[in-house]
Amino acid sequence: MPKLRLEEVGGAVKAKPEKKQPTKKPPKKHKHHFRLWLIVTLRKKGHRRRIYRVELTPHKEVTMTPVTVSVGHEVICALEFDDQNGNPMLTPPTPDSPPTWSDSATPASAFTFTSSGVTATDVANAAGSDTISVSVSVGGVAFNATLGVTCAAAPQVLSAVRIVPTVQ
Repeated sequence: MPKLRLEEVGGAVKAKPEKKQPTKKPPKKHKHHFRLWLIVTLRKKGHRRRIYRVELTPHKEVTMTPVTVSVGHEVICALEFDDQNGNPMLTPPTPDSPPTWSDSATPASAFTFTSSGVTATDVANAAGSDTISVSVSVGGVAFNATLGVTCAAAPQVLSAVRIVPTVQ
């Protein structure tokens, strides 16, 4: 039986059904999210040029578009933790264990990574191809990425000059 309320209308008291109050949804709990990026930078003789910034997706393998470099180039890969606004986090989350880097171990390149596992470098030594992979878990969530590297023996030709902003 619906609840009734008494209301005076034109001097007479009438019983009317109680109006339903709109139910308020509980506020959504804000869970702090971060975004994990793999940054790939090419470098030759001290000059840097960022070419890729790809967001890693939880529990999925992200295959990046392969890069082509010349003999002598360094392909520098770094993991970056960004906040919800896309800016680098001032206090990045700590991975469950250091990231695991690997490459296809071809004579075309020499592959090294830092002890923290946040960066890795692939130096193009000869014409050929290589595949770089990284796996990292943060808060029990796994992130994986693969990057193909092709080293061409042809000389470089200047084709563009760019301004590359960096937020730190």
